[in-house]
Amino acid sequence: MATFIITLKTELISRFDERIDIYRKVEDIWDEELRKRGYVFTDECKHKLEDLVRGVFVGGASEVFNLAISRMQKARAHVQATHLATTTERIHAWEDLPVLENYHAANRAAVSRGVRIERIFILKNDLLFDSSSGEIKDARAVEIIEKLANEGIDVMVVWEDQVPAELIEDFIIFDGSVVHAERVGAAGLYEGGTVIKNPTIVQQYVNKFDRLKTHSQAFDKCASKSLLLRNQDHDKPKNT
Repeated sequence: MATFIITLKTELISRFDERIDIYRKVEDIWDEELRKRGYVFTDECKHKLEDLVRGVFVGGASEVFNLAISRMQKARAHVQATHLATTTERIHAWEDLPVLENYHAANRAAVSRGVRIERIFILKNDLLFDSSSGEIKDARAVEIIEKLANEGIDVMVVWEDQVPAELIEDFIIFDGSVVHAERVGAAGLYEGGTVIKNPTIVQQYVNKFDRLKTHSQAFDKCASKSLLLRNQDHDKPKNT
């Protein structure tokens, strides 16, 4: 026991010395402007390490999306995902963006090996259908969603005006253990995301997905039926 305590004490002192050494290196920067940048970098590093301790990692768009593809390729049983579509271009991206094509291929492969994928499209009001005339406004977007359903993905739809604001988010849950929460900018483009492994936070997202499902409806092959269901529910108050 005494040897273990001595070893632990030595390791802690070594780590403390390393932290002191980092700050000394910043102090050694002779230029005041560059030294200030050095302090900013050390603070950023501290915050990133604190996130990792919490079981959270924040990354850029390409890094997080490539991780999502890798996780989809390794998924074992169940994937739950949302897709926030404020524009039809966000749906067209399934065919137009190479990275999404790769993700789409990983989805198909996962389904073929028995993984259940549930995807909820959160659609902006009147994005696909004209609520007054009943006409399809963007046939290509409708076909893309139908294609996903035909490939074996459990595709559902919720309408943005019928769900609580706190549920409107792009995220993916892999096998109930890892969450990818995506950041989408004002232009509708992915700007990065957060990878979450903290079990408590992951469970919060599982609960969020379950709540979204209570507001959802299956996206049938018949677009007119989807429109009919929307019109029937349009005036219902939001549930929490």
